Amino acid sequence: MRWLDHDARVRCEKDLRQIAEDVTAKTGVGIDVCVENDIRPLVHNAAPAVTNVASACEKAGLTVAANYPPMPLGVSDDFGCYLDHVPGALFLVGCGTGHDDQADLHDPKFDFREEALLPVVDVLELLARQDFSLAVNP
Repeated sequence: MRWLDHDARVRCEKDLRQIAEDVTAKTGVGIDVCVENDIRPLVHNAAPAVTNVASACEKAGLTVAANYPPMPLGVSDDFGCYLDHVPGALFLVGCGTGHDDQADLHDPKFDFREEALLPVVDVLELLARQDFSLAVNP
């Protein structure tokens, strides 16, 4: 299960347990419900960090196609853990061709364009040179 806030997690878990109880009552089949939390924590980007990334992208000549929405995203394996302790931002790099016939990212036929990484090096260098004690307030 995935959720974007604590209340949704509580509701999902409660509903799942109720369904299991209902199935048990109707069929006599016992169901054990085990929900592991925080396996893939959400990414909560800090607004100042997003501004820093957008600025670095602009300085590196990259077009920022879309800013993250204000709500958390479930797009990382563990980066959300880092952002639970230190303000920051996860940003995505486009590496496709933009053509409709291109295979999806996790398709074995996807053709990763390595040249997409070159401007990212510039972005990361610009970010590394910033004074984060002034740029991001925890």
